[in-house]
Amino acid sequence: MKFALILAFALLVVASSLMEVTEASEYCDSPSRDLSKCPAVNCKCGTHLDPCECCTRCSTCPGERCYLYGYPCGNGSSCKLEKNEKYGTCV
Repeated sequence: MKFALILAFALLVVASSLMEVTEASEYCDSPSRDLSKCPAVNCKCGTHLDPCECCTRCSTCPGERCYLYGYPCGNGSSCKLEKNEKYGTCV
């Protein structure tokens, strides 16, 4: 059972990483980088640029799970990482 939970979590992490790349590449691969095609955002904890630095994305709020490589914390909070992990919690 414990192995199944660890495997499920690992698959979720991989899927999240792939979604990040896919979501960004849709707008980044265009030679013109037409920013009008970027989705509109309404963020309660600030914004940051996507991995290709062309579209604005919502930052993670305090108390939420963060990831240094794609889901940074907003509103002056920082990502407190769990020991030996890439993920943490915005504090």
